[in-house]
Amino acid sequence: MNGVLACSVLAGCGGVPGDRPPALVEAEIPVAVPCIRELPTRGRWFTDEEILAGSTYQAVQRLRAERIERDMYEEKWEAIGRACSSSQLY
Repeated sequence: MNGVLACSVLAGCGGVPGDRPPALVEAEIPVAVPCIRELPTRGRWFTDEEILAGSTYQAVQRLRAERIERDMYEEKWEAIGRACSSSQLY
């Protein structure tokens, strides 16, 4: 009789569901970021007419200078974005 009771108790434990994982809760928390004192200034970009005026060599020089200036402009904005998205409080 004790064996039947022990088997029924063990069988009952097998049907109990295990612990469920905790529910994921998403919360938005405002984070203070440093103020931007001055925005990066956009450089002078050439028009199509200015690029095509002159020789091919001059056109390539103008395009290269514009590319370098635009890259520096974008790097400044990316640095501002990284500073604003960091988790450090200021």
